Amino acid sequence: MVLLEGTHEGLTAQERVAASPARPPYLQRGDGVEARNRSYLERLDRSFQDVAWGRPAAAASGAITSSGS
Repeated sequence: MVLLEGTHEGLTAQERVAASPARPPYLQRGDGVEARNRSYLERLDRSFQDVAWGRPAAAASGAITSSGS
């Protein structure tokens, strides 16, 4: 197996993926799963921070609105 070292130096992970030849479908699917998981964990962390600071998560996200009655 020949490794091409130095061909993608200075690139971000996403740029390396785009610069590399077509990736097998299972790797592409895995990248999507990891991106969704990362997004979920970020939302979970924001919700936790809201709870830790005593703010209701729905109010912090703007979901609760006051009625005009």
